[in-house]
Amino acid sequence: MRSLADRERTESVGGMSTSSKVESIHRQLTRALQQRDWSTVASLYHPDALLVTVAGGDSALNVEETMAAFRAASDELFYSTVVSRYETLDEAAVAVAGRMRRPRPDGGLTDNECVWLVTLEGGLIYRCGIYPSLGEARAAYEALGRGLGIARSEPGASPAPVAG
Repeated sequence: MRSLADRERTESVGGMSTSSKVESIHRQLTRALQQRDWSTVASLYHPDALLVTVAGGDSALNVEETMAAFRAASDELFYSTVVSRYETLDEAAVAVAGRMRRPRPDGGLTDNECVWLVTLEGGLIYRCGIYPSLGEARAAYEALGRGLGIARSEPGASPAPVAG
C-alpha cells in the first residue's frame, strides 16, 4: 500500500476544488440525506456495507439498520451535520471533516467536530467510520485499508472500533 503522502489529494484548479469520484458520491449522499430521498441514499451503499455513523451509535450497522437510524435522526429537530472540508485519500477513500449537532438524552445539545472516513467498493459506499481528526482518519486508513477494521459485532460483543 502506498503511503498517504504519495496518494492523490483533492486537486485545486483556479481556486476551485475538483471533486474525486469518492467525494462526488459523498456529496450525492449528503444531498439525498438533506432531501430525505431515502431511495437515493440506499442506492449509494454497497450491499455489504458496514457503517459507523453518529445517527447509528457506536455499532457497525448494515444498510437497512443505517437507513432506519437516518430516518429516526431526520425526525429530530436539532440533528444536523455540516461538511467543512473533503480530503480525498485515494480513488477509494475520502475523509469528510465537519460539525454535527444532535440532542443529548438529558435534553441538551451536543455540537462537535468529527471526521467521517468513507471508503468505496465497486463505486458504492462500503465502509464509514468516525474519527476526531483528519490525522486520525488518515492514520486509520493507512493502517486498516478499505475495510477500516470495521466488522459486524455479534450481540453482546464489544462494538466495532470507533475512534473518539
